[in-house]
Amino acid sequence: MKTIDLILEALTDGEPHDVEELLKETSLSREKLQLVLDFLSKYNFVRYDRQRGVVRINEDTRRWIKSVEEASLT
Repeated sequence: MKTIDLILEALTDGEPHDVEELLKETSLSREKLQLVLDFLSKYNFVRYDRQRGVVRINEDTRRWIKSVEEASLT
């Protein structure tokens, strides 16, 4: 699974997640996770509070992922 997919999969519940939790769930290095979160935040896929270390998927992104998943099942 691609790195971005791993992170977005972990976030699709719509709840806030802290960076430490994502590090455990994805087994990524801190540097790689930070890089991807910065990218996702820059393009508004997620809201990332770097100071607090908390990230949450944007609702539009979450709905889009769910619709793609549902479409692939039919």
